[in-house]
Amino acid sequence: MHYRLVADRLSRQSTDATVVYHAGWRDLKTTLPTPLAGRFPASAQFRINSPWMPQDYFWSGVYVLVSPRLAEALSDRVDAGELEFFPVRLLRQGAVLKGAERYYFLHHLHAVDATDRERSKLELIRDDWIDEVDRLVLKDEVLAPLGWCELARTSLGLTLVRDDIVERLRSGGFTGMIFEDPADYRSR
Repeated sequence: MHYRLVADRLSRQSTDATVVYHAGWRDLKTTLPTPLAGRFPASAQFRINSPWMPQDYFWSGVYVLVSPRLAEALSDRVDAGELEFFPVRLLRQGAVLKGAERYYFLHHLHAVDATDRERSKLELIRDDWIDEVDRLVLKDEVLAPLGWCELARTSLGLTLVRDDIVERLRSGGFTGMIFEDPADYRSR
């Protein structure tokens, strides 16, 4: 089974961050599952607006940022070729954030069309893309070999994580992640 991963944006300790744009970012398609190695800017910076230390997993716009500890745990559990990690700098008041000198942009490399369209209740748009979900049923046999992926043919940004990795992350005490049963997902 795979769980849907969402960032914990509602807790009192959630991380609020703003990307500091650079000219080299404009042509990057960071939401698409294509490799960015050699193209992601080494000067990537994000401003932390929260007064506390960042969570292990959080979003800044379309960018997923993870702590070194989480990046290491994922590298140990997820097959090579499923994720890329690129170092970024976290800033607070214009200076590198002490205690969070190294974080990573996490980029997924797999988008899988694993929606059981006959059993799901969906609203489709152009080219059979999923626009809204009232009931989501996934094809476990398609997802089984993947530890971490995005659901393809939708712009809803559904990240799916295999149950053994979810258990490892839960037991590791990582912050900022909520794992939900995809059957409970509704986009409206």
